[in-house]
Amino acid sequence: MLMNFWNDKKGSVAVYSAIFSMLALSAGSIAIDVGRLITLKAQMQHRADASATGASVWLDGSDGARERATDVAENASTDSSNIGSTSSALSVADVNFYSSYTSAASNVAATSDSDATIVEVVLTPQLVDFFFTPFLELLVESTSTTGSTNVTAMSVATSSSVMCASPPLMICNPAETSGMDVMDGANAGRQVLLKAQGSGGTWAPGNFGFLQSGYGSGANNLERALADVTPPGCNSDGNVTTEPGNMANPTKDGLNARFNDSSWPYPAPNVISYSRDSAFIDDSSSNGNSGNGNSSSSSSTDARYGDGDWDPEAYWEAAHDGDSLPNDLEDASRFQVYLYELGESFARHGLQTVYPTPSELEDGYVEVTPGSADIPEDGEPDDTVAPNGALRRVVEVAVLNCVEQSVRDRGTYSTGGNYVQAFITEPVGDPPDTDLYGELIGPVTSSSSDNLTTDASILE
Repeated sequence: MLMNFWNDKKGSVAVYSAIFSMLALSAGSIAIDVGRLITLKAQMQHRADASATGASVWLDGSDGARERATDVAENASTDSSNIGSTSSALSVADVNFYSSYTSAASNVAATSDSDATIVEVVLTPQLVDFFFTPFLELLVESTSTTGSTNVTAMSVATSSSVMCASPPLMICNPAETSGMDVMDGANAGRQVLLKAQGSGGTWAPGNFGFLQSGYGSGANNLERALADVTPPGCNSDGNVTTEPGNMANPTKDGLNARFNDSSWPYPAPNVISYSRDSAFIDDSSSNGNSGNGNSSSSSSTDARYGDGDWDPEAYWEAAHDGDSLPNDLEDASRFQVYLYELGESFARHGLQTVYPTPSELEDGYVEVTPGSADIPEDGEPDDTVAPNGALRRVVEVAVLNCVEQSVRDRGTYSTGGNYVQAFITEPVGDPPDTDLYGELIGPVTSSSSDNLTTDASILE
């Protein structure tokens, strides 16, 4: 009888079934919880990547760049998830900025808006309560489990500039040699001698202020690109190729397409000239004003940078039949006077100008709205006006660290994304007097110029 009991196999299937059922239940519970964790992690990473890339395009080196980038990182997305137990909203916990990002031990934190080129976005951790895993303790002896875990995500991004459809112009960064910072918006209204005549007019050995155009190298291609309303080609990753040589005639004929004195079409809607900064005025030229306020003589100094000292009252009285300067133009820049004469609305904060007027003005800016256009007689163009209107006399100029990069002759160099907008104040003269004067408007950003875009990329 004992032997019969020992050999009886009835019920053994039930034992195995119970064992495999527990294993299947354990594997299934783990799969469900792991799947929830993977899904939440993917949702959070998407939110972090979107925030970091969106924020990085605002790191253009201008004042307030980090503040604007932080606002974008925190508020540009409203992603949520129903997996986490903490909150349905996937929110940003920290936004950090760096000038260099290679490894945790050697990352360099940004100290200002100008050196903040990389952004790190860290999300608020999400607590996830497990649905099934704790039951393993009941099913499998000696199994130790936890009932929840935290999930987080972070992303690091940077951006590179792409400048398109800009005239092939460059200057060396004067801040490298203790000159003024042309990228500082506070220097708006000051003139810069963008291209000087003669052998002493180089910005760097062999370089008089030109870049290779989208048409290719050579004087003819340079002239064509300087004259175009929308020159071809883009400079990616902030890299440009210099075009050495003085090229006086191409300078005059190409740039003066914005005025009446050129065989190229499409002048600006107002071609009048404005007097120069006092630093550029020859004492023998009656303060550089001739009749309607036009500059009439080259500077007797070697000055490359003006001081913003010009007389808008005298200009207006001479150019507008003795009328008094409008109150809105008190202590105005030449660019502001130019826009006012065209009847174009703009925003100003002292000599700083935003045009076109944005929907929301930054603190300190006021909108100026002229009653109507009032172009002086000498400012009327002879031919069909350029399609870009008032912006025909605005140029974007690449700013190179010529000392740091040893700029010399033809070569490819980095702008670091630095471009400055300048308003051309007068036509270029006949060779050899081919000076090009531009009044600083401010640094070029993606919000101030449609020609500058940024490509964001994830670093981590």
